[in-house]
Amino acid sequence: MKYHRFEDLPVWKDGARLFVRIDALCDDREVTRRGDIANQKNRRHQ
Repeated sequence: MKYHRFEDLPVWKDGARLFVRIDALCDDREVTRRGDIANQKNRRHQ
């Protein structure tokens, strides 16, 4: 199969879905403790 855009790659689609799930998890108050993945995500986006 030939891909014309990187967004068409199955691995990219899987990664995008994984990001959406992790992002939703980070919005959960139970997960937002200091030093956790939500903290790391928020520092990266600043």
